[in-house]
Amino acid sequence: PNKLAIWGESSGGNIAASLTHLLRDKDLNIIRHQTLIYPMVDLSHDFPSKKEYAHGYLLDITFINYLEDMVFSAGKYRKDGLASPLQNLNFKQLPPA
Repeated sequence: PNKLAIWGESSGGNIAASLTHLLRDKDLNIIRHQTLIYPMVDLSHDFPSKKEYAHGYLLDITFINYLEDMVFSAGKYRKDGLASPLQNLNFKQLPPA
């Protein structure tokens, strides 16, 4: 328990970041480090980069929107801290990233 780390890339980074918040809130501070590789940590905002890099890259915006719509009906829950870890209000006592 003193050496546990978690990592993820893209949506896996989202899950890893969310999990550290969830575990901390349940007083289960067992994760000592998190490695987040280009995590999707805020699904609730339409950042300029989403438009600038919407087409011609590995993840096309049409496909991303399709995936998000499968999970979040009509945008519901996108602002929830488990879906968008940056929307959490408390970042204290989280493992270093």
